[in-house]
Amino acid sequence: MFSVLDDLEPVRQAAQKAAEQAIQTLKPVGTAHSRVRIQHTS
Repeated sequence: MFSVLDDLEPVRQAAQKAAEQAIQTLKPVGTAHSRVRIQHTS
């Protein structure tokens, strides 16, 4: 199990980096959509 966790560790790090980059790239769009959704919810 330890070896499996070690193998998944770099994969998770790479996934987090890719997710962070995507979030930063779509940050303004995501914020705009979030605000619109909040307005509709309110």
